Amino acid sequence: MTPVDSNTRSDSVGWQDIETAPKDGSGVMLIDMSAPKPEAGIGWFVFGVWTAVQPIAALALDREVFEAMVWVSPTHWMPLPTPPALEERRG
Repeated sequence: MTPVDSNTRSDSVGWQDIETAPKDGSGVMLIDMSAPKPEAGIGWFVFGVWTAVQPIAALALDREVFEAMVWVSPTHWMPLPTPPALEERRG
């Protein structure tokens, strides 16, 4: 799970070009609009590449679903919304 970082939290900012995204390891929402079926997910920029956690289905139906960190090529990003607990603390 990505730590909460108030510098990349906003409930009023929309999708922005990936070139403007923070590259300090902060978690952000990512999407690749060039994909046939674009899907948004949480990712971050580390070691010079965009990465995200993606579920990987097990081969057998009775097994758990595992997650793997994968390299992604997003076209847009958006700050993560402020978690409810943080909003309540701010009062």
